[in-house]
Amino acid sequence: MIRNIAICCLVLSAVFCFAMDSNQICTYGLFEKNQLSIIAHLEGTSNDEGVVFTMIAIVSIVFAIIASLIPYKILFTFAMFFFLILELFLFNRIFTLFDYKEVIMTSISMCKNYLMLAWLFFQMLFGILSLIFIFKK
Repeated sequence: MIRNIAICCLVLSAVFCFAMDSNQICTYGLFEKNQLSIIAHLEGTSNDEGVVFTMIAIVSIVFAIIASLIPYKILFTFAMFFFLILELFLFNRIFTLFDYKEVIMTSISMCKNYLMLAWLFFQMLFGILSLIFIFKK
C-alpha cells in the first residue's frame, strides 16, 4: 500500500513538472546584486531549463511504470537509487551555469512558481514513502 502511494506521488510530481512554466524559472543576483533574472529571457544561454524539467517528468513516468512492476523490495531499492542518481545527473548536466538548488529556491520564493513547489513536495513525499516501504519489516 505504501509503495502504491509513493508511486502515485511520483506520477503527481511528473504532472506538475510537465505543467511548469519556463518563464517562472529564475535566479537572483546572477549579473547584478539585488536583481532577479528569468532564465528563459537571458541571451546567450541555451535555455534548456524548461527542457530539464520535461526530461525529469518523462523519467519519473517511466520509473513509475517500472516501479509498479517490481515485486521485491531489493529491486525497488536499486531502481529508486538509480532514479535519484539519474535525476541528479540531469540537474547537474543541464544547469551548468546555475546552481540548481538556488534556481529551485529562487523560483519558488521570488518568482512564485507554485508548480515547482508542488513538484518538490511530491518528490520529497515519494522519497520518504519509498524509504518507509524499504525499511518497513
